[in-house]
Amino acid sequence: MLVRNLPSDVDKAKSAFQRRVHARYPDGIGASALADDLRGKGFHIYNDRKNGLVIAELEQHSFPCVFGWSIYWSPDEQGHARTINGQYRYDCP
Repeated sequence: MLVRNLPSDVDKAKSAFQRRVHARYPDGIGASALADDLRGKGFHIYNDRKNGLVIAELEQHSFPCVFGWSIYWSPDEQGHARTINGQYRYDCP
């Protein structure tokens, strides 16, 4: 899975997650197929119409920490996902 066994160092985890996203979802993949695959992995999908993006988010809570993973892309008129990026977030007080 995209989010399993990431490095414990936050900066390394961010880079590793971004590499995994790019390796798994190449630019130009079908936007519907991408959204369906991410839904199957537990991500929640929503449209950011203001910025022209589709965003997939997954959060995991492990008191007192929250881990978050986002994948976002711009859909083109032909139904392909363009400019696919991933973001890893970690919040632990």
